[in-house]
Amino acid sequence: MAKEDQACQTDPSSIHRRKIITAAGVGSLALAGSAVITGLGLQRFLYPNVGEQNNPRVKVGDLSALSAMLPKSLKENFKKQGLYIIRCRQGITALSTACTHLGCTLNWVESERKFKCPCHGSGFSQEGLNLEGPAPRPMERFKISVDEGRVTVDRSQVFRQEKGEWAHPDSIIRT
Repeated sequence: MAKEDQACQTDPSSIHRRKIITAAGVGSLALAGSAVITGLGLQRFLYPNVGEQNNPRVKVGDLSALSAMLPKSLKENFKKQGLYIIRCRQGITALSTACTHLGCTLNWVESERKFKCPCHGSGFSQEGLNLEGPAPRPMERFKISVDEGRVTVDRSQVFRQEKGEWAHPDSIIRT
């Protein structure tokens, strides 16, 4: 063979070496990428997505304004904070918006005059008693109190009717 023909041919061992180095580089990048993804997943697992807790105490208004509410009326202003303010026969209460079945947010249906769960159809009276559906118990009440004429709801203290806690003086403001 002439020298020119030999110069055009490549050494088979050099091609083999290039393929190995390229494959090793691609493999290293894939391994590093999977390690990063695994690390991010582990970080997400170890540090759950929990923000700062909101203050459990919510100021809902003046006692005089809430006392002026018509009997059997409802304030939905605090639904985003997880509570409804209810003026019932006995007084003023603060009910949790969470359904006692699986915790879905209850909606007030004015035409039916009751709370309805959009998830599974449970229904509750305006006072919070369970009327229909799979909800196993009545709605929960929050601690409600008056301080210097201002009504405050403390969502960290819950009263359950089935435990006889609705009779507790902190579960209602008698009017």
